[in-house]
Amino acid sequence: MFIVYCLLFFYSANTKMDNIQQQLDSNFLAPKRLEFLKQCQSRNKYSKLRQTENNADRKDFPYLNRLPEELAERPKILLQPLGRSGSIFLHSLIDNHPQIATLPNVIFMDFFYSKNWRILRPDYKQKNWQQILIEKFCDTHKILFENTADCQIPFMNHPGGEDYLINTLGLIPQENSNNNFGYFGVDKQKFIDYLQQYLFDKKYISQAVFFDLLHAAYQYSLNRNINTKFDFYHIHWPKKSALTNFIYLYKNVKLLGIIRNPVQAMESFIKRDLYTNTGYDKLTIYKNALYNILVSINCSFMLFNNIIPSKVIRLEDIKKNTNNTLHKLCEWFGVDYSETLKQETFGNRKFNTPSQQNIKSFNTENIDRKIGSLYADKHQNLSERDYRILNILSYPLSVKYNYQKADSDFIKSEIKYLKNELSKNENYLFDYEINLQQQVKNKGISESEIYTIHKNFRANLLPFLDYLEKYQTYPGLAELLEV
Repeated sequence: MFIVYCLLFFYSANTKMDNIQQQLDSNFLAPKRLEFLKQCQSRNKYSKLRQTENNADRKDFPYLNRLPEELAERPKILLQPLGRSGSIFLHSLIDNHPQIATLPNVIFMDFFYSKNWRILRPDYKQKNWQQILIEKFCDTHKILFENTADCQIPFMNHPGGEDYLINTLGLIPQENSNNNFGYFGVDKQKFIDYLQQYLFDKKYISQAVFFDLLHAAYQYSLNRNINTKFDFYHIHWPKKSALTNFIYLYKNVKLLGIIRNPVQAMESFIKRDLYTNTGYDKLTIYKNALYNILVSINCSFMLFNNIIPSKVIRLEDIKKNTNNTLHKLCEWFGVDYSETLKQETFGNRKFNTPSQQNIKSFNTENIDRKIGSLYADKHQNLSERDYRILNILSYPLSVKYNYQKADSDFIKSEIKYLKNELSKNENYLFDYEINLQQQVKNKGISESEIYTIHKNFRANLLPFLDYLEKYQTYPGLAELLEV
């Protein structure tokens, strides 16, 4: 359904819609929405926006509230990972480039989720709406300025403060972490001063322009260059509408995906939830251990290729062919190469970005390890059968991004095997699910609630499997950044 939801945001451009329909098989689209797309294809860019607003279901199509005049001009480059692929590490390298503005990691992941903007959106009837907007932002984004444990991640049900940033994101400050400027070294007063200077005489401000303003205020508060070439937005794993809202609001966008060996990425995703203290309850852990597989095969650089300029970069290339890879990345960005790309920072802080095994910086241990060795000493490891299924699901990505060679007979046989496994039991697919389901039952959760999670997972997985069987790939895979 994520693919369906994303596609709806591009109804306004005929050429883009052509690319989408050529790129995706119609089986991926629910009949109601497919018909809507066909109707929209014949519309001029903005000519019948009002008529469409009156006829469409706003619950299904919330992007209709986005007006053309809100489109911002400042270029943007989005970063999104495939599974656990080192996106925070890459972002930390880009953070201090003198020609790039970027806000710290995933604090702004769901900024463009429509419900969240409604929390911040000004009431222009209030004379001091500018000051109220600034206060609301600072209150909801305390973690940007403060080090206290009660700082929540904005709009998310996560604990905040250093505990979240270190244990969940793996961001460990190496120096100057205890001064008055909080975790990222942001001078809050300078940040506010910049916002006030811009907003004091404005009659209104859109979400897109406000997001641009936040980048400039952040740069100013860190005594960095404000006149950068573009904003780099690490959107990470956003809610469905957050990404599509963003791309609808901005004209000039590129999308960068980062990938590592897809089976490693899936394994790390699953085992993080199984074996580390993420703070989630057992039912959420079970849900994540399934749905994160879908995240790994359903990233945006698959959907938006041919819609906006997109490239995929490999973590292995960044760590093993560093100079060539970073120079090529700068060429694609359109900026000069800088040695700051070899330094890990967020704000005015130096960071390590370790995995759960304390792998630091450009160390290659985490990408060199054998599949299955991660948490191999745990009692509930993934089975050979689990890994076989992960290999099947990751096949198109492994082939496309040079982790294995294509083998048509092999994948046809493996898909047949997987479909047979799906038919054996309707309540689970992976062996690790069985133990997880029992743990959830022990917490008093009903079987129907548990099995509903699996059935939803299965319903979302089957279209990908059908497409894989028909084409031996997934739709719209972006090209690899060649180094």
